[in-house]
Amino acid sequence: MEDNLDIRQINQNDPDFPKSLKEIPSSPESIYIRGNFSSPEKAIAIVGTRKSSPEGEKVAGTMAFELAKRGMVIVSGLAFGIDSAAHQGALEAGGTTWAVLGGGIDKVYPTSNKNLADKIIQGSGCLISEYPPGTESLAYQFILRNRLISGISQAVVVIEAPQKSGALATARFAFKQKRKVMAVPGSCSSFRFAGSNQLIREGAILVRNAADVLEELGEKKDAQEKIKLVDLNENQKKIFEIVKEKEGLDVDNIGQLTKLSPQEVGAQLMELVMKEIIEETGTGKYIISQKLKV
Repeated sequence: MEDNLDIRQINQNDPDFPKSLKEIPSSPESIYIRGNFSSPEKAIAIVGTRKSSPEGEKVAGTMAFELAKRGMVIVSGLAFGIDSAAHQGALEAGGTTWAVLGGGIDKVYPTSNKNLADKIIQGSGCLISEYPPGTESLAYQFILRNRLISGISQAVVVIEAPQKSGALATARFAFKQKRKVMAVPGSCSSFRFAGSNQLIREGAILVRNAADVLEELGEKKDAQEKIKLVDLNENQKKIFEIVKEKEGLDVDNIGQLTKLSPQEVGAQLMELVMKEIIEETGTGKYIISQKLKV
């Protein structure tokens, strides 16, 4: 065991013990924490294969980024692949992410993810384990660990899971724990999505992005708008706010209200239309995209 680690043990009778974990079958008697922890109102697990594709990692990272921007805690297992991408996405958003380990809190596995674990702790997140410090990570413990990933979360999102992925065990636990189970679909000819697609057949909710997840959690209002606005530049934000306040403006009207040149307004409007944030009516006037009003 490493020296000078700030490890905290929380027992079930401690007020800080997550209520969500108390409710699940085979609830742990206690959990060990390294980092910043408080029982969350909103936590979402994002899990998937260790042997992920660049596309799968992009989906996981983007989803985690956007959900973290919305104040969601991103929960995963610190494994290679989808887990790591989810943790990284939350960190890049300046959000909170928790890594649930399959061994002692001082035994980061895989060891090559120690830097990622340190970033989680140094930020607003933490490492969590039900195993005492010094416990080595054994294969069967990772399956048991998965019940904590789902148990501490409102919902589990599975991204890119083959037929025998450990992420499917997390989804099965989530079903039993009465948590929402969501899955991102993939090609029926790709082995990488065989497990994900099967979950959807078994009742998992099909989701494509963070906006879909938020909608399923009852947070549809403003969700798409806030997610889409994350990557806008300052001029685009000015134009969006003006059009939102008074729809049906043309380029000259928008320029007068934003103090931007007609050329700049035209260029930024083109970007906003491509991003499906603003629509052109066909008469040279602009309105908020119908997709943000759904």
